[in-house]
Amino acid sequence: MKHLIILFTLLFALAAPIQAQTIRQTKLYIDDGSGNFTILQGAAGGGTLTFPAGGGNVMTSGGNIVFSTEVDTAKAANTVTVSGNTAVAIVVNNGSSANVTVSVTSGVSGQMLYIFNNLGNTHNVTLSGYPIANGNIGVFIFLANAWRSLPGPIS
Repeated sequence: MKHLIILFTLLFALAAPIQAQTIRQTKLYIDDGSGNFTILQGAAGGGTLTFPAGGGNVMTSGGNIVFSTEVDTAKAANTVTVSGNTAVAIVVNNGSSANVTVSVTSGVSGQMLYIFNNLGNTHNVTLSGYPIANGNIGVFIFLANAWRSLPGPIS
């Protein structure tokens, strides 16, 4: 017993000067339920991290999730086209003289899209028949092959 006490005292004395170091996670391992793991690794110094195909949730703790955005200019024909891979679209005016109709090049089931009407006049921006007043944000989800408006708008 005496030797055991000396051993623990020695281990404690040697371990005390060691200071805790910051641990930085550089890879994310995802289990897809099949027993196989996908390894996600961002570029050195930060950058875009692309997730593999499939479902799942994106969560962060203390970090930021930044969505793809674009600014789309309404033409004299009162139309504007938003890219299908966009999450936030800002519609601005360049000659439109009435309500502006928005079309989206594509959509993926479950995809969210925020459209900000920044025309700067009294005209609405409309997607799938849902109007968005100037200065407001329309929130949409792509379900059953169509863009559906969520309760709103956000002003």
